[in-house]
Amino acid sequence: MVKLEGEENKLSTFPVQPKMTYFVGDNNQLTSFPIQPEMVEFYGSNNQLTSFPIQPKMTHFYGHNNQLTSFPVQPKMIYFYGRNNQLTSFPIQPEMTL
Repeated sequence: MVKLEGEENKLSTFPVQPKMTYFVGDNNQLTSFPIQPEMVEFYGSNNQLTSFPIQPKMTHFYGHNNQLTSFPVQPKMIYFYGRNNQLTSFPIQPEMTL
């Protein structure tokens, strides 16, 4: 497990981290986020994200209080917490069950 914690900073961008599995970056100024090939969990609440890319291994997304207008199908995602965004629709996620 490779975990990066960068909460409560002023990050506006973030580079690809090839081995990172957990990202914790709440309370920053992120406007975008790149594809992270090994990331399993994303914690990025209280940022300025308007979009989010497909993450091939992500199972958990915590991204409330952003500005997301769309969200793609995530092939492995089982949990989504995205309260207080600008989403008008949400695609079927193949691994999510209600």
